[in-house]
Amino acid sequence: MREPDASEYSFLGLCNHGKPLGPETLAYLVGLADSPRHIVGDPSTAKSILRFMFDFEELAESAAWLLDAQKGFVPEGYHPQTPALLTKSWSPVSAMLEQGFNPVVLNREEKQRAVATGIWEPASLGSFKSIKDSSTVEQLFWEVLREAFRRAAERKMLVSLIAMPGWSYDTKIGSLPKWSAKEVAKADRILWKRTPED
Repeated sequence: MREPDASEYSFLGLCNHGKPLGPETLAYLVGLADSPRHIVGDPSTAKSILRFMFDFEELAESAAWLLDAQKGFVPEGYHPQTPALLTKSWSPVSAMLEQGFNPVVLNREEKQRAVATGIWEPASLGSFKSIKDSSTVEQLFWEVLREAFRRAAERKMLVSLIAMPGWSYDTKIGSLPKWSAKEVAKADRILWKRTPED
């Protein structure tokens, strides 16, 4: 695999080949994959997963409801660890590349509002702030990634990251149903919010 260009995976790189277009929001999903050849590495499959999860998470009455709903749609060997999280004009994929986290798989669409999907081996990542105390989208991402790496290493899996521009940041704050910490754990999620403001 050729060395990826982080600018191609930045918010603007994915949004419109470097030119501003529409709302400055990007959605991303962190998950675990059981193989570097997992179908989540295919942009078309990754886009379907992200869109499905984004829509169904807001309807989820409980962890059991969500796990049942995703059974028929999420491919075997892939386990979402977060709800679809949101950023403003920032991409966690380019941030990982810039910090030297080299993917085993990284693909993207060649179109406006392109989806990017990558798979990484677990790595060690120092703690910055707790998820609860993360006040920016960047802090929140790094704390989520730290926990995803820990879980991947423990379960002998890889970390998947799907990202795509679109949606609306401000209208989605507080859009997920309220869950207890116990319910979040039952759903096998690291957290249950879309933004630091939730």
